Amino acid sequence: MTGKNTQEAEIDKERAEFLEERKLLIQGSLSAFQTFEKYLILLSTGALVITFQAFGSKSAAQAGFLYVQLGWGALALSLVTALISFLLSTFAWSNQIRIAYEIYECGSERAAKIRNPYNDWVQVMNVCATCLFVVGLFCLSVFAMT
Repeated sequence: MTGKNTQEAEIDKERAEFLEERKLLIQGSLSAFQTFEKYLILLSTGALVITFQAFGSKSAAQAGFLYVQLGWGALALSLVTALISFLLSTFAWSNQIRIAYEIYECGSERAAKIRNPYNDWVQVMNVCATCLFVVGLFCLSVFAMT
């Protein structure tokens, strides 16, 4: 009887750990809506607005006009990339919850074999969005100084 109670206690402990991990993943997915992508989008749109105001005060015939076009293009691509990253991150969170459930059901030996491919794509998109943002700011800064 003691062996059965120990086994039941172990199963209850594993279930509690699974539920806690699942809870943390769900909380993380909800808070992800308020992090990196949100701030990158905010900064990109703010830079576009500020540049538009600065551009209105300068002559379009200036040699720096190319920098405005490149800067706006990079910031616009940064926005699109951040939005795609945001969409992929929702898939990644959902997939990670599914993976956690599979690990719970199938055992921890399977954990090493399961990967979440969306995580890699989200990281790549975040790096691309950040690089495009920096390029856009650089181009707009060069335009502002000309």
